[in-house]
Amino acid sequence: MTGMVRQVFTRGSAWEDRHFCRKRSALGDIIESGPEAYGLDSGFWTSPMIGRAVEAEFGVVFHPGHVRKLLAAIGFSVQCPRRRLARADATAQARWRRRPLPPLKKSQTDERGLLLTEEASFQQDSTLHPTWWRIGCRPQVPVTGQ
Repeated sequence: MTGMVRQVFTRGSAWEDRHFCRKRSALGDIIESGPEAYGLDSGFWTSPMIGRAVEAEFGVVFHPGHVRKLLAAIGFSVQCPRRRLARADATAQARWRRRPLPPLKKSQTDERGLLLTEEASFQQDSTLHPTWWRIGCRPQVPVTGQ
């Protein structure tokens, strides 16, 4: 590995100095843009993935355990994303929520039977994994619902 120098920073090192404030905000922008925008196939961030992104962007190597501490220091936490329908119309959803619901009808008193059936199905949406995101802003993942 001649000619290749890797900077390895530890806790309390130059990465936390005010000189690196711009790099920390740039890292926040990278994380908020999502792993797909960064060129990764996954829909969620993990600490090792962020460590590799930091190494590629800034030439700094972090242990995944320290990546967690760094992200917590700049206002990120691990959160489970919320599903959002990809083809949903936001205005139609808001209109439906404002619409008054009809009153419930009382059931008839004559003796009728109730037939219950069971339909087994499997959820076909992707599994949502916890991902790194800004504290107070829960990430949303578009799903098709199929």
